[in-house]
Amino acid sequence: MRSSLAALLTLVICAALCRAPLPSVAATDPWEVYDVYWVVPPATGQVAELAVVLRYLGSGTVTEVNATLDVTLIVGEETLVSDNYTGTVKHMGSVTLSFRFTVPESAKANYYRVPLTVEYVESGSRLSAPPKLIEVSVRGRPSVVLSADRQSLPRRATSEVLLTLRNNGTATARLVEVKVYSESPYITVTSTNTLARRELRVGESWSFPISLYVSEGGDGGSVAVTVTYRDQFGGAYTDTVTVGFTFYSLPRPKLVVASEAAALEAGATNLVILRVRNVGDEDALDVELSLRASSPHLTVVGSGRYSLGTIPKGGEATLTVPIYVEPTSYGTTSVEVVVSYSDSRGSDHLEHQTLGFEIESPPRPRLRFDFYPKVVKPGRNNTFVVRLTLAAGTGLELLRLSLHPPGTVAVLNSTTLYISNVPVGTTVRWRFVMYVPREVRGTVNMPAVVEAVDVRGRTFTDTYQLGFVIAEAGRPHLDVRVLNETLWSNEVNAIVVALVNLGDSYAKNVTVTMSPLPQAQQFMSLIGTGRCCVDRIEANSSVSLTFKVFVQPRVYGAVQLYLSVAYYDEWGDRYDLILPVGFSVRGRASMAVARVVTSPIQVFPGDRVAALTVYLTNIGDYVGRSVRLTLEETEFIKPAYENATEALIPYAPVGETIPVTFLVSIDERAPPGRYELRLRVRGADVVNETLIVPLTVHEKADFRVIKVSPSELTRGDRGVKLMIELENAANATADDVRVSLVSPYIVGATSTLVGRMEGVSRRVVIFEVDVDKSTPLGELRVDLQVRWSQGTRDLIQTIPLVLTIRERRGLGPEFAVALATASIAAVVLLVMAQRGWLSKLLRRLTRAGQGLSRG
Repeated sequence: MRSSLAALLTLVICAALCRAPLPSVAATDPWEVYDVYWVVPPATGQVAELAVVLRYLGSGTVTEVNATLDVTLIVGEETLVSDNYTGTVKHMGSVTLSFRFTVPESAKANYYRVPLTVEYVESGSRLSAPPKLIEVSVRGRPSVVLSADRQSLPRRATSEVLLTLRNNGTATARLVEVKVYSESPYITVTSTNTLARRELRVGESWSFPISLYVSEGGDGGSVAVTVTYRDQFGGAYTDTVTVGFTFYSLPRPKLVVASEAAALEAGATNLVILRVRNVGDEDALDVELSLRASSPHLTVVGSGRYSLGTIPKGGEATLTVPIYVEPTSYGTTSVEVVVSYSDSRGSDHLEHQTLGFEIESPPRPRLRFDFYPKVVKPGRNNTFVVRLTLAAGTGLELLRLSLHPPGTVAVLNSTTLYISNVPVGTTVRWRFVMYVPREVRGTVNMPAVVEAVDVRGRTFTDTYQLGFVIAEAGRPHLDVRVLNETLWSNEVNAIVVALVNLGDSYAKNVTVTMSPLPQAQQFMSLIGTGRCCVDRIEANSSVSLTFKVFVQPRVYGAVQLYLSVAYYDEWGDRYDLILPVGFSVRGRASMAVARVVTSPIQVFPGDRVAALTVYLTNIGDYVGRSVRLTLEETEFIKPAYENATEALIPYAPVGETIPVTFLVSIDERAPPGRYELRLRVRGADVVNETLIVPLTVHEKADFRVIKVSPSELTRGDRGVKLMIELENAANATADDVRVSLVSPYIVGATSTLVGRMEGVSRRVVIFEVDVDKSTPLGELRVDLQVRWSQGTRDLIQTIPLVLTIRERRGLGPEFAVALATASIAAVVLLVMAQRGWLSKLLRRLTRAGQGLSRG
């Protein structure tokens, strides 16, 4: 009866299946496997539950999703498990399906790839998606290995590095996330630093690019890559790998702008010639230069932008820039120059430079005034010539000379002269006639006023004194001439006085006395009595006398002294002259080194750019103007850049301390110690001398690798203990020493903190590392990066290591034969021991041995 019912039920089911329509195969697969994980992990005697998350990529709406998973490979016999979802799924919607089955102990593989079939209803039609192979982990764990396609990066450039993540484990890695961080101050991650992947199957690799920018400075750096992922059993994993790089410099152009002019003239449009020189390693393309004035009193005429095209390596371009300076400007000013250009790789570069200028006042007309003769005869008309020369400055639009005779004399012709359009170098001679009455004795002074109007419309006025000596016939007449015009402060000055006898007879018992004004005695002192005597001065002859005057320190301007001259003629008549004599007092600036500051504070050998700030104090007696400084280079200390050890101090007041910064480069071979650098000081109003600038170069810790064990590694090794003996060979102590191995093929614990290392000491550092299976055979270069702090500096040193990589070898045929022989012998001995044969054999051998000994 029961068998009949079963047969009837089977016929009904078959008829229903025959009447149901078969689903159609979809043209494109709208489903993707988003995730696979165990809800209930497989265990002995329990039903496991596997979750499969499907995501719908189609554009429509589907219902009645039915999925069938073929787990025959896992179970060991034909087994299909199904689950369905009766709801609605839209575009990018997901559905989670569960499959329950028992994983037998006979399933020995770590993972299986089993087919999944999905059927669904879309627009009233039942469709079937193509089968998908999903990876199901039964046991094991995932393990990811990271590698990079390059070990070096160019400076001042953005490079693309291809990172490859490979699952070398025995189970599927899911929900993989990668984060990249820079461990170096010179490396910047310019691309997105977070990437994700839903699944990484066993043996599968995932390559993705990252963009890294390397700035100037440093010899190497690294990035840290943190990889987080899960397995299908719910376990979470985190691996951090350090990827190290060495840096190198790409050939690139470098432009330097220099001005041929160091000064600008106020009140004029200055045509400044700029030279743009390419001191780099290749051509500079599409060069554009722009200028911007840093002062409101300065104007760059025109747009201020210039296109220079291509400047070849070692070549230069010249351009003329009009710059207008307002007439009221003074002191110093600067113009900011921005140069943009590109290299052969299409990378853009930008250079900022500041050009400094000293503003000079427009040169005023310099006139030389003279007249002759200087001796007049009373009671007659005397003809004189005024000679006026425009010696320097700019041309004049108008020159006017006016004479203002005193009431005791008369000028018999016009007292005013007008001349227009006077170029530089012109000499004007003007004759005039003057009558001196007989009763006038001694000297006559006539003021002459000169007014000059230059081409800029500026008016300059100077007043000159025309001094005439009235000579009597048959009498001596002494003309006093002072040959000095300038006195120097804080010095003993020699004042030379010439006595010229312009008369017709000799002068005798000549006494000359020099004395300062009472109010000037606190500023200057006469050396000696201040009196000189001459017995006789013949007619038409002269005598020179020297007086010594000391001017106190820090006195400048003008001072006045009096000369008193007394003499007699041959008849015993006495003549007296009292003359005021004026002098300009100037001083000299004297620069002294007050202190020296370096940046960084501690300077070590190998520093490419060190700022040396010298504080100079003017300890002299006068203002220093246009003081030029040059720091001389030595064998080990040189300029960091062109003209980096030259400076100009436009204005240095007395007692003022002025900082001046020089950029120097310290040679790697420079012995530690104190250096005395020579600083040349040059200028018109400054004591030209050479100063000493002290600079201390500190000793830097010097690390060396004494021993590496083992020096040979096998490709694919894991957990290798790599011992490195590190020595600090210098006499300097290094703090916070950290040692890192940098190689894309050596991973694991590649960084360790050593701590403090005294000078001339050794430490043993042990790394536990894995050797990648793709490591090239032979010699492998590995960089050992040593980072430490010394004083206020954080330093780094890269030491190249060479390891030998060999291939893993299998068991040889001889070893296999020996192992098989030993195994057979062990089995035979075990059987003999169990049956008592071994003991009987041993007794027989013992008796045989005893018999032989008796014989």
